Amino acid sequence: MKVLQRICAAGIAALLAVPCFPPMQPKADDAPRIVVSLGDSYSSGEGTEPFYGQDKAPADKVLDPDWLAHRSTLAWPGLLTLDGTPLSEHRDESWYFVAASGACLRHLHESFPKYYSLPDDGLEGTADLAPQLAVFEDLPRADYVTLTLGGNDVDFAGVLNSAVSVFGTSDLPAHLDRIWEDFYAEDGIRDEIYRAYYEIAEAAGDAVIIVAGYPHLLKQEGSYMYNAKNSAMVNAAVDQLNAEIEGLVTQCREEGLHIYFAPVTEEFAGHEAYTSDPYINKVTGSQDEDIDRSAAISAYSVHPNAEGARAYARAVQKVIDALEEGRIPGEPLPSPLTVTMETQDTPAPPERP
Repeated sequence: MKVLQRICAAGIAALLAVPCFPPMQPKADDAPRIVVSLGDSYSSGEGTEPFYGQDKAPADKVLDPDWLAHRSTLAWPGLLTLDGTPLSEHRDESWYFVAASGACLRHLHESFPKYYSLPDDGLEGTADLAPQLAVFEDLPRADYVTLTLGGNDVDFAGVLNSAVSVFGTSDLPAHLDRIWEDFYAEDGIRDEIYRAYYEIAEAAGDAVIIVAGYPHLLKQEGSYMYNAKNSAMVNAAVDQLNAEIEGLVTQCREEGLHIYFAPVTEEFAGHEAYTSDPYINKVTGSQDEDIDRSAAISAYSVHPNAEGARAYARAVQKVIDALEEGRIPGEPLPSPLTVTMETQDTPAPPERP
């Protein structure tokens, strides 16, 4: 009954669990395919300069949604290729980039008030980012949707703060207990993620949705900021969140949504923050392009760098390539021997004398 209520709330034919979304307009043969990239800071490219709009005067960029959202020109969604070219070459033509640093699940359908503070320029205030699903209102259709979402709802930033061990013991275990209690509660975060996938599918029509997971964040052996025990607990929490997200994606696909999960932890293995070749930024102080420069810790902290963006792109591209080839993502390619045996006629046995 609980699942049935969720499905009804998302506008689904409950008994058959078949999506009944209003179809978008069909694609003309010569029309480019449309990709929309939603989500949080791990999709927007937080921590990887340059950001769209950052060259504007301070008074102008605090009104620029791209800069406020910290949408990076090097973010992984723009590195994806479709029909032979990177998506970034077709921004606002066939690729629409609305992911925002700090976004939560509710910001799919609610405006997102972004606080900015640039003390050196005498600027402080709040500007609203549009609900992310509003992007579909002006599109004839969508072919692919990419996203990362849920990390802010489970308070990644708070978990990392609790895990800091340089100043002594932390309250990380208690913090994680509170998060998982909220996650698994009735109508809690897990249920909200499930509903979000249906909201995206309803807005995007028949588009294929690709949900990327999150990487391990910290060097497993520990560092001067995070001891080995806390690092392992943080990475285990990421694994648990990824497993839940992948399970929900699988459930939604079985119910009729065109949705797939893209795991990323393998691409980041050995390249977590504080390793010798990190794909993730270490904790750092305020940066010149931070939206809130009054904060002691930069929002860049523990976010993918340029190499991390490329790692994300590789992981998601594998899913796209499989779908483009008519394969199910994650299934192994058939071996040449298998193809030969399946496609050639089996010769008849020789006649006995």
